[in-house]
Amino acid sequence: MNSAKVFVLLIAFTCPSFLIGQNDSSKGNEACYFNSLTEALKQPDQVFGLSLGATVSSLESLQISNFQNLEYLSLRDAGLEELPDGLESLKGLKVLDLSGNNLKMLSEELGELSALEEVYLSRDQDLDLEQAFTVLSRLPELKVLHLDSLSHPQIPSNLSELRSLRYLSLRDDQLDAVPESVTDLKELRVLDLGNNDFETLPPALERMSSLEELYLDHEQQLNFDQAFSVLSNLPSLNVLHLGHEDIKRMAIDPADFQDKRYVETGVIPVPLKEITPLPGEGFKFRF
Repeated sequence: MNSAKVFVLLIAFTCPSFLIGQNDSSKGNEACYFNSLTEALKQPDQVFGLSLGATVSSLESLQISNFQNLEYLSLRDAGLEELPDGLESLKGLKVLDLSGNNLKMLSEELGELSALEEVYLSRDQDLDLEQAFTVLSRLPELKVLHLDSLSHPQIPSNLSELRSLRYLSLRDDQLDAVPESVTDLKELRVLDLGNNDFETLPPALERMSSLEELYLDHEQQLNFDQAFSVLSNLPSLNVLHLGHEDIKRMAIDPADFQDKRYVETGVIPVPLKEITPLPGEGFKFRF
């Protein structure tokens, strides 16, 4: 007999963020994060986080190799066409944000950052994703990848080579179909597909046996009957994120809700055995 499947449905407004700036007692000092290169260069050994972005005047001015203890580096919206020299020397780097640049390729040296866990490539419209994934596939610790707001990207098949990924975001990409290579990421735990143009979910999504959390909020075209028929076959899925507008498009039956806070949202229109309101903005439902 198949056991009943329970999801937690969360009404989502934003995707999750990963916090930085926490103290690291193993270093004996409070981690120092800077958004001024001038200030950071005064004590480079004490710099663990550097957020420069649009303040970058030239690649030569960065002097990246001075920051040997750097764990977090943001060059978001810096207008970069290539990566700065010396990046490969940052052996302890864990988070790299390259969003909103003019990169066409990732340097091969980036693949030498063996401690890198999280990479942001959102809004990098000109980036050769196939080449980028080849470089990223050499990173043994890469767990998190953001590819948001890329505007109809062609997701190449070698995405599946990023076997260590646990979190992937393809939010706001105007995709009309879930890329097949995504369904080959067998170890993925969290998948953000929010605000795209899907009408259906591919049956191949059922191969993602480790998927625990899925964002499908603001999917204006999605057929939820078909979507839930696929999602009900994911053995590990327990959290699903939908937006208020998604819920309003579904059948509304206030009698199914014990808590008046949920009267305006409605009920998932699929065969359900139980609906239980949860504290906060969500409820769990049982197939």
